[in-house]
Amino acid sequence: IAAIMWKFALHPGWGLINSILMSVNAIDEPINLLSRDSALWTVILIRIWKGAPFIFLAVLAGLQAIPRELDEAARVDGASAWQRLIHIKLPLLKPVLWASGTILAAWTLVIFDLVYVLTAGGPDGATEILAMRIYNQGFGSGEMGPASAIAVLAILLTAVLAYFYVRREAREGMS
Repeated sequence: IAAIMWKFALHPGWGLINSILMSVNAIDEPINLLSRDSALWTVILIRIWKGAPFIFLAVLAGLQAIPRELDEAARVDGASAWQRLIHIKLPLLKPVLWASGTILAAWTLVIFDLVYVLTAGGPDGATEILAMRIYNQGFGSGEMGPASAIAVLAILLTAVLAYFYVRREAREGMS
């Protein structure tokens, strides 16, 4: 649904994005944000837009888990807001940031729906990311063997990400 919404909003002729940009005089004429030169960046920005709520909720939960006493003690000791953020909150948020970052990286690695709806891997392969490559190889070209091999590599890459995350967490838990 989000991809369809963005497809309509990005339409060069009557899309909301061009209308807004033209109304604030940022552009003089409509532009195609899904052209060969800008399609990948547009997809990346939309993916960030889709993933941001997950990260924000994870960080919010992590911040709420930090004992207030630590922040109050640092404030009493004269620490500025910046010092409290750098020396207290961020170190305590590391596990949350690592976990949510790993999950988001795994999701992004195999994202398909957004790219398929917006560009179908085009124009001229500009947005043919890993999942699109698997789809195009298997169903577009009918070469299921190479598509399966690429899919296995994607699974292995995701497993490597998960392995390093789990190993890091185990090491952090021991110390």
